[in-house]
Amino acid sequence: MKTAGRRAFGLVGAADWLSIGLAGTVALFSARLWASDPRDDVETDHIDAFDDLGPRAVGVFAGPDAIGFRSSRAGLGAEVDFVLGDTAAVSLGGLWLPLAQGGYRVSVGTPLFLWAVPFHGLYVHPRVTLDHRAVADGSLDLAGVGMTLGWELTWRAGFTVRLGSGAAYERALGGGANAVAGGIEPLFDGSVGWAF
Repeated sequence: MKTAGRRAFGLVGAADWLSIGLAGTVALFSARLWASDPRDDVETDHIDAFDDLGPRAVGVFAGPDAIGFRSSRAGLGAEVDFVLGDTAAVSLGGLWLPLAQGGYRVSVGTPLFLWAVPFHGLYVHPRVTLDHRAVADGSLDLAGVGMTLGWELTWRAGFTVRLGSGAAYERALGGGANAVAGGIEPLFDGSVGWAF
């Protein structure tokens, strides 16, 4: 009787140990599976880990802009940036030059985000511009290329502030007296907006 009891206890003890070991193994591997992220589960917003709104895709900006120090070259404008990835976007801008009769500027550029975070941190913004304004004997059109280096700060909700400066080279389109217009000018960029 004692031998049968010991055998039964030994079998029960082995079964208990086996079930405890199996349960521990399952718990160990389950915890590892729960803690690991699948390949398609990546952090979507580099600005704030607690913000699950996803990556920024579009930025809308408004503010002053100027090429050079002449008041006729400064104006108020708007720009829309479409993100191409973590490091670049395409920008389309328009600027009204209130102190230049009938003056406006349009621009196309490619902001490059040096920290690989769209609309946040250090950026370089090369662009192509076209200025038009009325002058005494007709109109003056200037084509130019420029680049600004600056800093952009975007809050969690999407509000963003951008400040930059650089240089632009412009050349007059057409001949005559306007052919001497243009040259290298400082370029300033300051704007506020929203990143979606």
